[in-house]
Amino acid sequence: MLVLSYTQPFLFQAIINHLDIPRSKRDPNKGYGLIAATGLLYLFLVIIKTYYQHKTYQLVTKVRGCLVSLLYSKTLQSAPSTLSNRAPVTLMSVDVDGVTSAVPLYNEIWASAAEIGIAAWLLERQLGVVWIVPFGVAFRMFFPPAMIRSTHLSIC
Repeated sequence: MLVLSYTQPFLFQAIINHLDIPRSKRDPNKGYGLIAATGLLYLFLVIIKTYYQHKTYQLVTKVRGCLVSLLYSKTLQSAPSTLSNRAPVTLMSVDVDGVTSAVPLYNEIWASAAEIGIAAWLLERQLGVVWIVPFGVAFRMFFPPAMIRSTHLSIC
């Protein structure tokens, strides 16, 4: 999915270059090829994204099943006097939901690092050294608001 997402700029650049050529000198077969490439690109993006989401939610279901099974077996092994009113049921519903809601994000952590590198390279290709400016602005947005506030207060 990562590769297909980043083929879009190259395809758009090829389309723009094709449209820059005067109409009388354009090869119509190249135009039809670009139309077909665009259709195939978006078709494959849809297929791969659907497959990725299916596998991600399959993983979420497996993690949820494992956690509920572990909590259930631990509850059965515990002495009845140590269990407070419905504590295991609360753990099963609230904590399992909290853990499983974060599972899809773990898979995207490695992809985010790769995307940053690819995006930097693409920006450097198009803009030259100026690519540092958008990355500087984005990097500045990662600072916690408390740090921004303390900086602001020290200036005033």
